[in-house]
Formats: sequence, C-alpha cells, structure tokens
Amino acid sequence: MSIDLIAVDLGASGTKIIRGSFNGKQLDINKIGYVNSFHYEKNNLSWWDFTKIYDSVTKVIDKATKHYDVESVGFDSWGVDFGLLDKKGNLINDPLQYRTMFRAKDHIRKIIEENRNYISKRIPTQFQPFNTVYQLLFYKKAHEELLKKADKILSIPSLFAYKLTGKKYYEFTQATTTQLYDYRANKWDYEMIKTLCIPEIFPEVVPPGTVLNSDKEYKVILPASHDTGSAFASVSAKSNQVMIISLGTWCLNGVVVSKLPKTKELLKHNYAVEGCADGRLRVIANTTGLWLFQKLKEQWDSTNNPVTYEKLVKMAEDAPSFSGFIDVDKEIFQKTKQMDYEIANESKKLSGKAPQTKNEIARIALESIALKIRKTKEDLEKLFGYRLNRIRIVGGGINNTLLCQMIANTTNLPVIAGPVDGTAIGNLLLQLLALNYVSSFEQGYELLTNSFEHIEYNPHNTSMWDKAFDKFIKMIEQNYTIS
Repeated sequence: MSIDLIAVDLGASGTKIIRGSFNGKQLDINKIGYVNSFHYEKNNLSWWDFTKIYDSVTKVIDKATKHYDVESVGFDSWGVDFGLLDKKGNLINDPLQYRTMFRAKDHIRKIIEENRNYISKRIPTQFQPFNTVYQLLFYKKAHEELLKKADKILSIPSLFAYKLTGKKYYEFTQATTTQLYDYRANKWDYEMIKTLCIPEIFPEVVPPGTVLNSDKEYKVILPASHDTGSAFASVSAKSNQVMIISLGTWCLNGVVVSKLPKTKELLKHNYAVEGCADGRLRVIANTTGLWLFQKLKEQWDSTNNPVTYEKLVKMAEDAPSFSGFIDVDKEIFQKTKQMDYEIANESKKLSGKAPQTKNEIARIALESIALKIRKTKEDLEKLFGYRLNRIRIVGGGINNTLLCQMIANTTNLPVIAGPVDGTAIGNLLLQLLALNYVSSFEQGYELLTNSFEHIEYNPHNTSMWDKAFDKFIKMIEQNYTIS
C-alpha cells in the first residue's frame, strides 16, 4: 500500500509543489508544479499578490487530486510575512513583501531606534527591519487604517490553511519568527504588544504537525510551517555538535539546542532564535546566501548570451582564489539592482582590490559566503564552549557543489549535503508523523537516510583557507557594523 501527500513549499522566489509517495519503507518525491511568487509595486512598496499565488497553487493541488489519492497537504513558507483578516474573515490587503522593509524602514527609523533595545531584550533574536514586529509598527505609522480593521493576523502558510479550512491558527515555528512570541514562555508577549500599541489580533499558536480537517477530500496540515523549520527537520539534530545549514537564497546556519546562552551573548552576535519541529530551539545566523548569484544571473543573462547557474559556477571555478572579499550581509546587497557593481565596489572598499572580470566577481561572492559561514561556526563554538564536528547542508543550494566544497575547506569539517529538497521533505515527514505513519523523529530520519542521496565533501587546502580567513576577519572587523 502506498499513500500520497503533497508538500507546498512557498518560497520568496517561487513555490514548489511536491508529491510524496510513502510505501511504508521508502519515501519517493516528484515535483508536480511550480508557481511564480507573484508580486507588484504600489506606493513604492512591494506586495505579494496573495490571491494569484493561492489560486495558482490550489489549481495544481486540485489537478493532483484527480490523479492521486491525496491524504494530506502541508504548507510551509518563509517567515515574518503575514496577512490581516477583518471580522468577517476577509483578507484586508495583500501581504507586504519582507524585502521592501529595507526601503520602508526609513519611514520608521525613529520608532525602530526608540524601541529596538526594548524589543530585543523582551524577545532576544536577530534584528532585521523586516521582522513581523517592525512590519506591524510600519503599518501603524503608514497604514493605520488597515491595522484598525484587523481582527486576526495569520502567517502565509496559515492563510492558505485558513482559506481551505476556515481555521485561524499560527503555528509554533512561524510564531517564533515574529519577535512577538515569547519562545521561553510559549505564548504571545501581550505586555510588549500592549506597550507598542499593537492591537491584540494574535490567534492561538499550535504545534508543528497540527491536522486541520476540511471539506476537501484531503486533510490540511500545518507542518513546521516556517520553511527553515521544515528544512532542519529533514536532517537529524540529535547531537548538538552538528552545524546545520539550510542553503538557498538565504543561508541559515546554526545549531539546535536544549539550553539557550545568555541574552547579552545572543544580541552581541545578532543571532536568531527560532522554533524547531520537535519543539526545541535553534540558534542561527541568517546570512545572505545565493541571493547574490540569483541577482548576478538576472543581470548577466541575455538572449544572446544566456547565463545558467551552472555557467556561473564554472565562471567562479575558472577565477583565481581570494582576489577580494565582501561582507555578504551588507544591506546594499539586499537593495541593489546592480549586483556586480556593488560586489566590485564593496570588495575594493574592504580588501583594497576591485575584481577585473565577471569570473572574479562570481568567485568573490561564493568565497565570501563560505568565509562568513566559518565565522558563524567559530562564534558558535565560543558561545557554547564546545567544538562542532560536522556540517549538514540541505536545500537547493547544495546543487552548487563548488560552494559546498568551499564550506568544507574553510571550516575544516566534513560536510554532508542532502537532501536537495530538504524543506519539502521535512514538510512531508511532519505530515507522516501527524498521520501516525511514522512513530518518531528517529524512525523518520532512518526513513529519509534510506530514501535520499547524500554527498560528502572532505576538506582540502585548509591552510590556504586559514590564511584567507584571517585576512577576511581583520577586514570585516575593521568595517563591521550591525545596520
């Protein structure tokens, strides 16, 4: 007997819809649809076209149910973004696109400055201007009329679940991305919400794997509905000496812990604290990842000279090592439309060298991502007082084999890469657990190990990377500020 499930992995750059087929011993997957992440510009801000995304996704699901006996569908997405519902349950407006907050924050700069320390001490996590709390403060300043109409706030996956079931819940892993949910007390921080004059529009928070019945022929499940939570769920984190990296547009790199360090140390490193599928927490650095490559591809791609990701990797392979460095987390890289110019400019500022070719620009981007990951690895070791002994990487970024090897080289640790579709696979695992087809995470990890390919990268040329890292750190520390 085989059962069919669907994972909807909503991404900021596109949505993958994956069918999982489980026969009791093995989980097989195949992609059954892809939907663009439709958005539009209005009043110098970017907004998600939720109705267009929802209709496109559900069209694929409805088609799949005609071919397969689908038992359940689970939704995950990036964190922080949300929709507002009025008292009748209607979506008041399309969700704000989180990256637009790099522009919009200028409207609430004073509000951020006045409240940032208070917010960070109440809920210690990474400061980002796009955290849900700051988006709501932006609404309060610039779109108060919308906030006044709001009766409930829902994350993007919860909006999908609500549209299909009528149930209004926030799921734990998504709630921990808002900086409004106290992950230590497991509840919304209503004292802070009241102090910030944000309306009390927050629904009940449910655990990962919550099953919602619907009038459809399938159940709707909120897995670890934050995509990083589902990605981390696709690899075993039994040992706290394993560094896990979810590698894609962003590079989410950190460790799963049972005990948190002191608030002062978390804030010093600007680490995010987020919920995991099993109820534990992870401490991670939210680093810019292959966003740099995505923007270079957009910029360099043309009809006469098409540029694929494979070609970009080959260009980087053909360039000399360590011709320059950048701090990939500089805010300019989130806003620019001229990525190659900014990489060259930042390299000149930081290392005194401007790359001369596109090949060099591509390599500088990858080497700098790898070196920033090593910095996080060493900072985590100092913070927790023990050595990490291996790295697990999941996500589409593992198709960039050059970057995977660079990460092994610079950290001097073995890297195990896989599965590629880690987020969707973690989503499917949570569905199997919720439906009792898998009895425990341990059984689930054994299933995934037997079902999907993993590639191991062993470190090479470590002394060369050590010298480069020393230079990189000196340059970063001389120029480093948290924006």
